[in-house]
Amino acid sequence: APGALTATTYFRRQASSGACGPVYSNVITLTVAPQLAPGTIGTDQLICQGSTAASLTSTAPATGGTGTIAYQWESSLDNSTWTAIASATGPDYAPGLLTATTFFRRQVSSGVCTTTPSNVVTVRIVPALTAGSIAANQTLCASATPSPLTSTAGASGGSGTIIYQWESSTNNVNWTPIGGAIGASYTDYTPGPLTTTTYFRRRATSGSECAPVLSNVITITVAPPLTAGTIAADQTLCVSGTPAPFTSTAEATGGTGTVAYQWELSTDNVSWNAITGATNSTFAPGLLTSTTYFRRRATSGSCAPAYSLPVVVRVLPTLTAGSIGATQDVCVGATPTPLTSTAAATGGTGTFA
Repeated sequence: APGALTATTYFRRQASSGACGPVYSNVITLTVAPQLAPGTIGTDQLICQGSTAASLTSTAPATGGTGTIAYQWESSLDNSTWTAIASATGPDYAPGLLTATTFFRRQVSSGVCTTTPSNVVTVRIVPALTAGSIAANQTLCASATPSPLTSTAGASGGSGTIIYQWESSTNNVNWTPIGGAIGASYTDYTPGPLTTTTYFRRRATSGSECAPVLSNVITITVAPPLTAGTIAADQTLCVSGTPAPFTSTAEATGGTGTVAYQWELSTDNVSWNAITGATNSTFAPGLLTSTTYFRRRATSGSCAPAYSLPVVVRVLPTLTAGSIGATQDVCVGATPTPLTSTAAATGGTGTFA
């Protein structure tokens, strides 16, 4: 029994008997192969759930043994109980998609030589990063200030602190980060007055293992400016005259939806009062006894009212005939005294015929 050997060694047996001999048997060779070293594999990985692990490569090859080296990769979920991976018999190994933290090592053998396994590589899985959600869509009048955008569900997962960045777009295609808007809700940097429809979303990142994720998109629709349109036209009437109906020479436009009308009147073009029932785009004033101003108010949703330019119906003073005097009695052929105006005509437009 030769015991442990560290180098190739030859053995024979010598035999002698009395004066005979010695004689020698054939020679036995015990070949000692170089020490089998497992080499190393590298390195630990931290990946996002649902991502594919990078290939595990041989950072130092196995050496020694009796010749050809055979590999067998093993995996474990607890770094204690190991299972051979079917068909994983090369120096490198690609783990593919993993759903849980997994440990890997590599066994090597060469002929009758075996060795301890390689170092253990840990592929640690961090929870998938989810974006959460934000609210809510709004419709605004031009230059109005939106309500704050809120976080209805925060982002979760990843490998550490979650970092937010709000972004805006005017076409829902090209996005720009909003300076200072880095909270879960868009309250630290509330959107200011908007002049055009704008889209908003929230980007979330956590560590470098998980790709950034994006929330749903919020649309703040900015309605066209509300314009009052125009009405026609100034008129001049005698007392108790009936004005012609006012026509709509241009309808109101813009706003957040259906346009509603309300006609108003004023006797001084300063203080205005709504006319009951006058809610169409046109209006027939009816009988007037004094000069009166009219305008049309247009409203649409929550937008500030828009007012047409006023039109005026001027009511002239009552036309009085004045008087002439006086009655005369004259003889036939005599010339009457001239007839005189004892009271001038008044009212009307001022010029008398």
